[in-house]
Amino acid sequence: MFGEFLYLRPADTDIVYSIEQNDTTANAFPTGPTGIAAVDMSPGYRVGFALASSTTSSLVASYTHWDGDTQDRLTRNQANVLNSQIIHPSTFTTGGNALQSTAATELRFDLIDAVYRQTLICTESTAFHWSGGFRFGSMEQSLHAQQEISTATGLVTVDTDIDFNGFGLLLGLDAERRSGKSGMLCYSKGMASFLGGEWTGDYRQSNQFNGGMVANQYEDFRITPVLETELGIGWQSDSGCFRATVGYLASWWCNSLSTRSYVEGVRQGSYLDLDESIAFIGLSSRVEVRY
Repeated sequence: MFGEFLYLRPADTDIVYSIEQNDTTANAFPTGPTGIAAVDMSPGYRVGFALASSTTSSLVASYTHWDGDTQDRLTRNQANVLNSQIIHPSTFTTGGNALQSTAATELRFDLIDAVYRQTLICTESTAFHWSGGFRFGSMEQSLHAQQEISTATGLVTVDTDIDFNGFGLLLGLDAERRSGKSGMLCYSKGMASFLGGEWTGDYRQSNQFNGGMVANQYEDFRITPVLETELGIGWQSDSGCFRATVGYLASWWCNSLSTRSYVEGVRQGSYLDLDESIAFIGLSSRVEVRY
């Protein structure tokens, strides 16, 4: 049985929701402050078990969860104004008189793995394994942005929601080298899964006074590769019944739909190239109990 603590930060997901500029004319220029909603390091976990099916193979099942969120607020300085990078440009609410903007965003993913793991090479100090199986993966993203004060059409709110559920094959390789005297070890892992599933997006903009609504619904079936790599060190007891490791982990959800690419697609009216990689980078600490 094993439990793993994850401390990850997402990359390629920062959202610029508003910028400060000197006035509302076509010749306006930025004056410095930028409103960015960026999810920082957040905790997650992975739990699972492995059941030996022979002296050199095992069946492994695991569940992984990670969730991160953030909020940000931007207030204009002096006589400057805020230009929203979220609302649709066809509506005259582009922060011409906005004095304050806010944004809140959330990102989460879940993975369920069922894997067969086989030993390729095993000596007293070195082991090399391959694994293959199936994976179910899901990802959810949301954004809530507002132009709050002195906007010509009143409070302007934009909400987006992106969901993905996919299923596919998983392949992996891992290796380790351990000292029989001290129990210290080093390890490396690499894994690739190919999830086929539906990416869906929903965009809603509402204006308080004129009641106008800008809306979009997007749907696209894709193969989303999820690539993972990890490198770390650890210690194992003499009996082999207890093991603890800590490592550096990086993963990429390729050919995915991110909030910022979807918002930009809606604003430009182009939905042909809405694909981006969402990365996660951070630390992984794991404890195993073997019997």
